[in-house]
Amino acid sequence: MTLFPVHANLRTAGSLPSLDMPHHLRADEWCQYREGVTVKPPQSEDSSDVKKLRKRETEGTPDTVSSPLETSVNCGLRQRVTVAAPIPPDTRVTLKFAAKEAPESSMDPLQAEAVSPDAPREEAGYYWGYSVRQCSSISNIFTESPYDGGYDLTFGTSERGVPVSKTTSQALPKFKHMLVVFRRCRWS
Repeated sequence: MTLFPVHANLRTAGSLPSLDMPHHLRADEWCQYREGVTVKPPQSEDSSDVKKLRKRETEGTPDTVSSPLETSVNCGLRQRVTVAAPIPPDTRVTLKFAAKEAPESSMDPLQAEAVSPDAPREEAGYYWGYSVRQCSSISNIFTESPYDGGYDLTFGTSERGVPVSKTTSQALPKFKHMLVVFRRCRWS
């Protein structure tokens, strides 16, 4: 399955080392949370996924074929993952598994819960990446903050920026919501 077409500028990106961060896990690594993309359920009775599921049914394993009340999710694991909720295909979701430890078998289907993208950070203290938003003007960056009280630490930079360590000898103050504004310099 391909989520995004290969862009010429990024065709060798897969050869870079892994980030080794909780939100960028390898297939054999376990975390109670995982990012995924919803996928369409198998349509054809001839597909290998459906054949495997039918075989499991005859062996006494519960039916895991997606229904209107459940959604299949590709989250980089080898086993099938479903969420007990109808979510449209190609939707990014943050998943939470009931077990904090990896399952015994890597072949058994897994059930997960779709949670807020903030849940890994707020519930378990994981660094879970950052969010990006686009604003129509510089002033909207500050006036349209998604946080009550706005940002309590703000930096602005461009390709001409200098490291923060060269601008002050003081440590960064404690903050809850930091904003980094990237702006391209215009050449005259």
